[in-house]
Amino acid sequence: MAAQQTLRETEHRAEVAAPPEALYRLVAEVDEATRVFASTLHVEHLERSEDGTDELIRIWGNGGVKARSWTSRRRLDEGALRLRFGQERPREPIAEMSGEWLFDPLPGGGTLVRLTHAYRAIDDDPAALREIDDLVERTSAAQLAALGDAAEREAAHPGLRVQVQQSVAVAAPAAAVYRLLHDVADWPLLLPRLAEVRAVESPGSDGVRTVTARAKGPDGAERTEEWAQVCLPGRMIAFKRLSPDPCTSTHTGYWEVAPRAGGGTTLTGRHVFTLSPGEDGRTLDRATLRAAAGQENIGLLENVRARAEQRTQP
Repeated sequence: MAAQQTLRETEHRAEVAAPPEALYRLVAEVDEATRVFASTLHVEHLERSEDGTDELIRIWGNGGVKARSWTSRRRLDEGALRLRFGQERPREPIAEMSGEWLFDPLPGGGTLVRLTHAYRAIDDDPAALREIDDLVERTSAAQLAALGDAAEREAAHPGLRVQVQQSVAVAAPAAAVYRLLHDVADWPLLLPRLAEVRAVESPGSDGVRTVTARAKGPDGAERTEEWAQVCLPGRMIAFKRLSPDPCTSTHTGYWEVAPRAGGGTTLTGRHVFTLSPGEDGRTLDRATLRAAAGQENIGLLENVRARAEQRTQP
């Protein structure tokens, strides 16, 4: 009979000056994860119940030694302000990983956020268990801090989230449009403010690569931009800005290619920003950011459309 593996259980706590409902929403809504948590690069639904209380999601993150992805089953209870999660087929050296997010209203206002974990290491390996201990400790502390910061900032400054989404029809196959987006050698032609674009993808990173480029800013000065991209062949490239920006604290999004019923492809570009309040509490005007981002986004989409159609002409 096999020996029972050691189950490690932990709980991390943080008091946050924001309502429990707002904190629960930031964790429960999958689209918010990349905006709130620095180590989360992309999240998508694989399954979802009709009432939205049970879901299977895939997460791409770089919180460990290297970027990788995993699937997690989540059970959401909005009434109880509780969210349970458990990894399906955990990656080595993890044998099992589950936990809960709980949001308890405090008597004087605000919320006590509790994040629990229960986990085992494969074969009870002591070195592996120490590695997981360290990962859980770092990740829990970072996620609680990031969640609290996001909720408190948005409570003090409503309307920090700005989204731009546009689509174009392309008379070319989806595979050809995707290849054009994926090949960074073409990017200075697709987005002229970029130069010397490089991409590095490590083995076993589940499609995650780091892209760096020299970029010309609105003031004409050159700077280096760095992005994480999650490449899902033939359908999507999700992205997250890693280099700092003076006006926004986060910039995430994706380019999605989808075959059209009558032939050709719908190419969609989506950008989500979090405005960064300055020392005086003021932010860049939402309309100004939306207009500038929309102009760049549609310009990129149209350049991709033109080159894809040109390349696939008979």
